[in-house]
Amino acid sequence: MPSLDFIYNFGLSLFLQAILVLSAVVCLCIQRYKTLQMEPLLTQLLNLPGIVVESFRQTETDLMLEVEAWTDKATCPRCNRRSSNLHQNHGYWVRDLPISNRQVRLKVNRRQFKCKTCKKPFSEELDFVDRRCNYTNRLALEIVQQVKNSSIHSVAQNHELTDEEVWSMVKHISKKKSK
Repeated sequence: MPSLDFIYNFGLSLFLQAILVLSAVVCLCIQRYKTLQMEPLLTQLLNLPGIVVESFRQTETDLMLEVEAWTDKATCPRCNRRSSNLHQNHGYWVRDLPISNRQVRLKVNRRQFKCKTCKKPFSEELDFVDRRCNYTNRLALEIVQQVKNSSIHSVAQNHELTDEEVWSMVKHISKKKSK
């Protein structure tokens, strides 16, 4: 038969282990609560109408935000009918304007819907980033403004871009303005 000391020590050991597990769970819950509190704030700070921040990660130099359109419908470009029939998700990264000296990268979920009328899939339109662009429209506009007062090479260096990327943004914005 085990001694009372053994039972007492064994019970105390189990009790301390339970407290450690419980404190770890509480820490995770607090961290998740803080994250949930930050996402609406980051959505406001990001200031892209109709877009919500789903989650975020940060490093010393970067802020990575996972974003999605808040609406659950999109308009078919063929027949102009609204569809909520989600077909696929396509996530990709785009650069945005810096926030607090951190490079901002947005993981955009461009959803693909299937039109009930046409029976064809289509991708949702996102106002802040054009198709096949890996940067937001507002970043491109800012880059173009800076190029007006400087050189392509110096703007590229300041934003950790290549000269070709900056030139691509300049051409893209000039095409948009000529339409």
